[in-house]
Amino acid sequence: LSIGGWMKLHGVVDLTGTPYPSALSPPSIPVGDVERDPQFSMDMYQSRIRLDSRYIPVGFPELRAYVEMDFFGGGGGSLRLRHLFLDIGNDGSGASALVGQNWSVFSNPEAWPNMTDFDGPPTGLWKRPAQIRFQWEGEGGHRFRVSLETPTSDFGRGEESDTLVLAANQNVPEVAASYRKTWERGHLKVAGLYRQVRYNSLITEGFDYFSGWGLVASGVIRATAGGDLITYQLMTGAGVAGYMVGYSGLGLDAIPNLDGGLTAAPTYGGYLGYQHFWASRWSSTAVAGYARIDNDSLESLGDLSETAYGSVNLYWHPIPRLNAGLEVLYGFNREPTAAEPIDGETGEGIRFQFVLEYHF
Repeated sequence: LSIGGWMKLHGVVDLTGTPYPSALSPPSIPVGDVERDPQFSMDMYQSRIRLDSRYIPVGFPELRAYVEMDFFGGGGGSLRLRHLFLDIGNDGSGASALVGQNWSVFSNPEAWPNMTDFDGPPTGLWKRPAQIRFQWEGEGGHRFRVSLETPTSDFGRGEESDTLVLAANQNVPEVAASYRKTWERGHLKVAGLYRQVRYNSLITEGFDYFSGWGLVASGVIRATAGGDLITYQLMTGAGVAGYMVGYSGLGLDAIPNLDGGLTAAPTYGGYLGYQHFWASRWSSTAVAGYARIDNDSLESLGDLSETAYGSVNLYWHPIPRLNAGLEVLYGFNREPTAAEPIDGETGEGIRFQFVLEYHF
């Protein structure tokens, strides 16, 4: 049994103080309509605690029970469950299984750049659903995963614009699968997701569905002998905006169509990061990201959202468990409005962030 955690002081200097397209808060109000109000804040909410237990019974694979929480519960300050799972290890054939709440098979947390920004680029896939997952790992760095994950719905914008569409309880698990190849200088992961999202239609006086799907390629490449790293992700799909950290909870998975139902919104984007080690205790990471959600149903309304993101930081690593960092972040967003349905309103913002973290 091991007990550990991560203490993290995170500070933000927001030079605009307006809703802007970082992964933290894509705007629902055009920046031009909001008075700029620069602000400064600090918190410890990103700190985490974890319990990790491993047991090897006689004649049975290793059992691992894991619990991890942070302090984002209740809007900040209370415990929030991040991970809770039982992992039944390899039985000698390369097969294993996991039951509980963990990263979606559609995600790849190992391909995340070293950043101060908690959410990062808007296309980051940071969903942690309850799931039943099966894995097979073979020689030569090959790994296959498939999972049944708890279904969710995120089409609130469609409900707002079409009163004939209502939310409904979900009854079809989401299916995700991935293949990962690891070699000496990094790894590549390709993953897919399929979902059937149910809603209530007042036209048909019953339930209906729209299909969502996603494909993503991501990975890490060790670029130099000094340890420089390239991290990347490219994704495309429809009806999966809620999986992206920059759009989760904004109701953009689907939009109304002319038949009185919902159509999955096409989504695509990606990011590219480069981490350079100036010396053994100093490193910097530069990240660029882009995301777009199209509208193929009602073209007169224009695209749903277009976001660009960029950041660069400087980290100091005085000892292996202690890190300090400074980061500047820029975000740009364009969204349609009633007055500007095609070109839309645009907003931008700049933040300076700093972090002090200690792993224990």
